[in-house]
Amino acid sequence: MRIALTNNFFEPLATGSTHFTRELATQLTKNGHDILVITATPAAAGDQRAQGALFPIERVRAWRINFGKAAYNYDIPFATRPSVIRSVNRLLDDFQPDVIHQNGQFFDLSFITGLWAKRKNVPTVLNVHTALLHESPRFDRLLRTADRYGVRPALSVYKPHLVSSDKRVGRYVADRYPKLPHSSAGYPVDITGVRNGDGEAIRSVLGIGDRPMILSIGHVIPMRNRVLLMQALAIVKNEVPDVIAVIVGKLYDRAFLDVADSLGITDAVVASGPVPHRNVKHYVAAANVESHDLQNVGIGISTLEAMAAGAPVVTVNDYDTFPYAPLTDGEDILIAEPTPESVATRMVSLLTDSELNRTVGAGGRAYVERNFAPESVAAEYEAIYAEVLGGS
Repeated sequence: MRIALTNNFFEPLATGSTHFTRELATQLTKNGHDILVITATPAAAGDQRAQGALFPIERVRAWRINFGKAAYNYDIPFATRPSVIRSVNRLLDDFQPDVIHQNGQFFDLSFITGLWAKRKNVPTVLNVHTALLHESPRFDRLLRTADRYGVRPALSVYKPHLVSSDKRVGRYVADRYPKLPHSSAGYPVDITGVRNGDGEAIRSVLGIGDRPMILSIGHVIPMRNRVLLMQALAIVKNEVPDVIAVIVGKLYDRAFLDVADSLGITDAVVASGPVPHRNVKHYVAAANVESHDLQNVGIGISTLEAMAAGAPVVTVNDYDTFPYAPLTDGEDILIAEPTPESVATRMVSLLTDSELNRTVGAGGRAYVERNFAPESVAAEYEAIYAEVLGGS
């Protein structure tokens, strides 16, 4: 099968959808499919993962627009200009895909390739990675309006088969795009790539020695702002005085630093900034606990990668966040209530009970192997491709 995957975000940017596209394209290539990835993200010198890709990557020119707090301060690449549209059409004409697999319902590459697909009668599959929702009522109304009058009409032109990976996005899809076909499927997690890290080396770099370490990995945005983590950390310090929290990721929201300062715990917080994905395994290996999904907005790929590496995770999410793969509290993850006291209690239990730490770490590792291995997730998408081809 010839499959073109599109995503405005791709390496060297480190986002959930970037890792999704990379791992799925890699596994589909291993399965014998012909793959083409089209992105609006430029390459970077020395980007070893992109250089070592098993599939061709076509990068089209784009400019970046920052919509500020409405888009959580992300720089979003846009490729819509006549020359780029012609380039994308030529790429697809030359490649002649059987299916186009798009990532992101509001990206212009999805619309550009969707129009090509409609003209050529080629089916499209579209992963909805981000729900256009916002905790600010003002920005939420703005996004809802853009969704209703911009995104939904555009999707209705070429009618992609939508795919969601968790309960929250699934509900969003059913609410916003009820007339489009919809399936659920998992994230492909780079299980081997996040294991066997050198935790001692990272501890040496950070200068933390043997201090108990809570890792919080992933970009800091308002929907994952680490404020609750800081509030819980202040309580954890009462039981584990030498604990330290290491936040790894770009700081799009810095409110947690103000909270840490107000609580007098800045000496227990290290914000290391973003790191290359290949180095994530070293931070995970150094961690005693991982925790960043604390606002009940889903469990991201970073959390699943930490679990795959054997790091026990504390989260504030429902056990059925993944309806097709329910979590078991106390076995493969620890689920807390959205209060500092509850989060702190769960963290202290993992920091002070070595047997529980091993049990949850091993359980999380097995959970990801069972439900999110690239081989099994690729098979889910192969079934979706077969479904849309059968109906085209």
